[in-house]
Amino acid sequence: MKIKGDLIPEAAAGEIIGELQALFARHNAPENTLAAFERANGLGVPWIELDVHPAKDGTLIVIHDDTVDRTTDGSGAVCEMSVDQLLRLDAGMKFSPAYTGEKIPRLCDVLEMLEDGTTRLNVEINPTSRTGGENQLFSALRGPQTRINTVG
Repeated sequence: MKIKGDLIPEAAAGEIIGELQALFARHNAPENTLAAFERANGLGVPWIELDVHPAKDGTLIVIHDDTVDRTTDGSGAVCEMSVDQLLRLDAGMKFSPAYTGEKIPRLCDVLEMLEDGTTRLNVEINPTSRTGGENQLFSALRGPQTRINTVG
C-alpha cells in the first residue's frame, strides 16, 4: 500500500489494518458495547479504542457521549445516573433489532472480557469526565494482565 508515493512501514500498516478491523466491528455491532468488542476481538484487532465516563457513584462506564440519548433508549447525563439506571438501558435497539437488550458495559466488564486475549485497549477519559475519572481508571488497571494505553 502506498500513500503519497511512500511505502507504509510494516508496523504502521498493521495499525491501519487494525483500525479498519475495528471500524468494521463498530459498524456491525452497537458502538462501545460488549458485542462490538467481542466482534473486534474475534477479528484479531490489535487495539480497541473506547471512551469512559463516570456514573454518579464514580464507576467507569464505557460510552462515547456524556449522555445516553444517542445510543440508548434512555436520556440524561451519564454522570447524573446510577450504575443500576445505566445498566437497565438498552444500548442495542437503536442500532438494530438484533441487538435489543445489549447493555452499556462498565470498564471492568470490558477488562474481564479481554483479560485472556491479546487485544489492547486505548482508554479515553473524555473532557467532561475529568472529575475523578483518572483515579477510577488507574484503580481498574491494577490487574497483572492489564494491557492498556491511557490518553487524556
